[in-house]
Amino acid sequence: MKAKVVAKSYRITMTTDQFADIMDRDEASFSVRHVPLYTRIEDLGSSISKVDYDGHFGPHIFVTILAGANEEKILRNVITLVEEYIGLQVAHSLMVA
Repeated sequence: MKAKVVAKSYRITMTTDQFADIMDRDEASFSVRHVPLYTRIEDLGSSISKVDYDGHFGPHIFVTILAGANEEKILRNVITLVEEYIGLQVAHSLMVA
């Protein structure tokens, strides 16, 4: 038997206030013409296979990127998108674990 990496999952960590801002903006998206964050992340490309965040496991966004993709570039794009979504001006202020 052989095992092969088919995807890598990442956890993007932020403050509770930053996470609350995301949830508030996403909730508002249901009443106005606004695209929620998870859709924006998924729209970055077909190499993103899963986006999950609901606060159950803390102020984190979980993103799965298919193996073979340019994972570092995609992850940087995801982080930049999240920072822009919550209005952060400081580059790379979110942590990836």
